[in-house]
Amino acid sequence: MEIKLPLSVEQLQQLNLPLAYFASTTTPPFSVELSADMGGERATWHGSIVRTEAVIEPRTRTVQVVVEVDHPYRVDQQQKVPLVSGLFVNAKINGQIIRDAVTLPRKALRTNNQVWFVDENQQLQIQKVDVISRANGEVILKGITDKTRIITSAVAIPTVGLHVKAINENKVTLISGDMIKQNEQLQPKEFIKPEQQHSRKLKEKSIGKQLSKGRLADGGL
Repeated sequence: MEIKLPLSVEQLQQLNLPLAYFASTTTPPFSVELSADMGGERATWHGSIVRTEAVIEPRTRTVQVVVEVDHPYRVDQQQKVPLVSGLFVNAKINGQIIRDAVTLPRKALRTNNQVWFVDENQQLQIQKVDVISRANGEVILKGITDKTRIITSAVAIPTVGLHVKAINENKVTLISGDMIKQNEQLQPKEFIKPEQQHSRKLKEKSIGKQLSKGRLADGGL
């Protein structure tokens, strides 16, 4: 039995499945697991992708992927439901393995596929990343290390070198199972250039002396 699955172009890219695909003995198969809930029980069937129809449907922008199912009508103690025509099923397709990819909240990805992060000097930095997938309020991406501290909160004027401080911390996991050190929500502090810091300290010191003299004068009255 053959079943057609509508997949988006982005999903084809995630699977590394060509738009025009035809299975052969020289290419590794794309295995597929189909499942459906019937009468309170879950039935599963296994198959593989044999071809795509190589046409993008204009209305849905999807491509029909054809799956050939092994033993669709088999019924036994473990499989009590046959795969009949007209049944709605869920499909799970084994895709390519992505090394050192990171999953982050969708809001952590900024315009132009950029993320904001905090360096060792507690300053904001901007970095472009490779986006693998967007789904369920999360993004999967590559291009940051396991020690990167990602900014997820809003910053009014994100400027490279802006001093920031953490107000909340959440851990983010690498898909490989390693841990990113911290994913911190940060808020900006006033940004003072190094040459301005010296003049501010001098000004504060001068004001302090004036206040001290004023208190002494009041105390003597």
